[in-house]
Order: sequence, then C-alpha cells, then structure tokens
Amino acid sequence: MALVFHSGFEGGNTFEWSSVTGTPTIQSTIKKTGTYAMRIVNPVDAAYVSQTIEAWELSFYLYIASAPNSDVYIAGFYYTGLGLSIVALTTDRYLQWASVAGSKGATQLALNTWYRVSMSADRVTDTVKIYLNDSLEINYTNFTDTGTTDTVRVGNDVGLSCDLYFDDIALDSVENTTDDLGDIRTLLSLPNADGTNQGFDTPSDGGARPYYDLIDDAPGAISDTDYIRHAATATAKESDALQDSATIGIGGSDTVNAVRTLARMKRGAGGAGGGKGVLVRDNGTDYTTTISATTSYAWFSRYDATMPNGGAAWTQARVDAFEAGASHGLGSDDAQDTYISALMVMVAYTPVGLTAIGDTVQGVWAVRSAQGDTVRPLWNVRYARGDVVRPVWGVKVTVGDTVKPVWAVRKVLGDTVRTIWNVAALLQVGDTVRAVW
Repeated sequence: MALVFHSGFEGGNTFEWSSVTGTPTIQSTIKKTGTYAMRIVNPVDAAYVSQTIEAWELSFYLYIASAPNSDVYIAGFYYTGLGLSIVALTTDRYLQWASVAGSKGATQLALNTWYRVSMSADRVTDTVKIYLNDSLEINYTNFTDTGTTDTVRVGNDVGLSCDLYFDDIALDSVENTTDDLGDIRTLLSLPNADGTNQGFDTPSDGGARPYYDLIDDAPGAISDTDYIRHAATATAKESDALQDSATIGIGGSDTVNAVRTLARMKRGAGGAGGGKGVLVRDNGTDYTTTISATTSYAWFSRYDATMPNGGAAWTQARVDAFEAGASHGLGSDDAQDTYISALMVMVAYTPVGLTAIGDTVQGVWAVRSAQGDTVRPLWNVRYARGDVVRPVWGVKVTVGDTVKPVWAVRKVLGDTVRTIWNVAALLQVGDTVRAVW
C-alpha cells in the first residue's frame, strides 16, 4: 500500500480537495464514519470533487438515497480531462465499468445502505477490477488506455438526477495491480495542547500561553480572527500536541494507514521572505513541507503515508505523540510575518472489525444474531460501546450452570443462530441454563 490521499470530509468542507465542480454539499445527517459526508442531490450540471494526483487504486463508500435517472459516472481516474477508468452507477442500481456493455456487475445495490466500492487498474494486463464490500464485482479485461492518471474525480460526473452520498475516500499510487485497496476510513484530530516547539511570539488575543486554543477551530467554525503569528525575523517553529487515537474513535487494534496535516496559513506583506512551511514533529524530529503563502489565508497540506522518522508503517503510539504546526524562516531570516489560524490532522485507518482482549469496544461492534446467521469467532458476547473486552467474555455457557453477570447467550463457533438466541432474548442473571439455550 502506498496511500497518497484520503478524505472523509471531516473538515466540514471541501477545502482538502484540489477543486470542486458544481454544487456538492458536506452534511452531517448521513455519514459512514466520523461527522461528515458528501451529498450530491439532483445537480443541474456535473457535481464532483477532484484531486490532482497520480493514483491507480481507489476506495470509497457509497450510499444511494435515490437512483440516477440514467447511468452516471460516480468515480474514476482521468488524464487531461478524459476518463481512463471509471465506475458507473446504472439507473437500476448496479455498478458498471464506464458505459461499456457487458461490464455490469451482478449485485443490485439497495437504497439507503452504505457500500464500499473500490477500483484498481493494471495497464500491463489491460485489466480493471471493481470490488463491492471486499468481493470482486467486475473483472474487465479490455482496458487499453496508456495515459497516466493526473486527476481523480468522485461524485456525479454528468449532472443526472439522483441523491448520492460519499464518504471515506482513499487513493493509492501503486500501479499494475488489481488488488482491493481495502477499508480505509478517516477521522479528525485537533490540537489539544501547546507542543514542543513554542517559537511563535504573537497570539491574536495578546494573552499568555497556551496558544493552541487559537487554532483548534472545529469543522464548520473556522475563523481567521484568532491566530498565532511570528513577527520577528529570526527562524521559528510552532507545534501543537493533538487528540490521541482513542479520543477520536480509533480502536486499539485498528491499523493507522496515513496522516495528513492541514494548516491554514498566510504571510505578512513587505520585506524579503525566507520561506514558510507546514511543520510536523515525529519521534523527536521536526519535518517541514515548504509552502507558497500569500497575504490571504489558504489551506496547505503535508502527507505522510509512513512515519516521517524512519519511514516505517504508522503505529498508534507514534500517532498519539505526533505534533503539527508551522515553520517560519526555514533556515534563514524572514521579514514577512507568518500566521496560522487553524490546524487539522486527518488520520486514515482500517478498523479491525473484531475484538481482542483489552480493546475498547467501538460503536460498530455488537453481536450479529439474526436467524440463520453463522456464529463467527468473538461473537460470543453482546458488547456495549465503551466496554473493555475481558477474557471471561469468551466463556461457554453449560447446561445446569447459573448465569453470571458477564455471561450472554450461548453461541459456539460454527453454530447456527436460532431465534431464541436473539439479542432480545439474552439470559438474565440468576437464570439456570436450559438445554434449549
């Protein structure tokens, strides 16, 4: 995996994207992960977000509130404005590769349900594969385009009537593979304390430290009135500590895939500029991505698919110790003041999906006990959000035993769930286990 971009619209806006066409809206009513998702409803013309980047693997979540009145392109790789490989949604709610006859998937998507869709393109074998919820849906073997992707679009590419939602978009640059990129989600981490670097000298309120609360603006409440500024010419750095993985909702066994830092910055007028940048601090070392700031505020970003210090895959411990902020001067005096008014870090992660002892239970964890389902490992307990998994929650109930508080319905690996084993029929403390259980 070599992620190059991820977005769950957790900034409450589309500012993380290179460009926006038409009228997509960012809303919080229907979403897969976090607080926000993108909605595109009955656009007059095309409505989509675009990222200028080379990518060959794409994953996103799709929710259909109403189907398009004709087949519509919903995501794809483009080269100089022309589609190289595109996922389409048909009017009868099937996935399809572009508008090519015979490339339609076999699964009709239900309304009002989240699906994960992924696509990968291999120019060596002329193959495109499209996956639906981890399973191969379309295998198209006549992909002959030779251009290099320079843009990825997600949305409604042709302006057809429909009501669609998109969330948790991830892009990968690995070429010539037809793998499923995997389930990659995005959550937001905000500043929660002044960090190691405290070199900026002028807070907008003129007060004493801490300064982090001047740039911890929540999504939808970004304000340039509050800021931290460095007014001296000498080089300086400012970094903040951030909310940790557990606080933002990442489970203890989840895998962190990448970190994207977004800083809203500008420069002062006049004098000679010595360079400015988005700063991150990892494992005791500072790293800066140079930006071209103007006298108006704009968002600037840095992408770390691996840990900056050492280049290994991310660990939650390193994410939790990560700091971010801004640099002034970049090794030389800088007469143009540096301002930062907001800071956000978007963490891409893959949920583990199952529980391990010591994990904190997340909202997606609970017993699946519908009649006819087959019991899977670790489905032996009905978990409540916030509970910590204990070893005794795997105990098998035996006929004649008296039920203890930690016990739930007897469900043994390989058993078929019966109606009596439904969530509503859990054993009560003090009951004696019967053979029918």
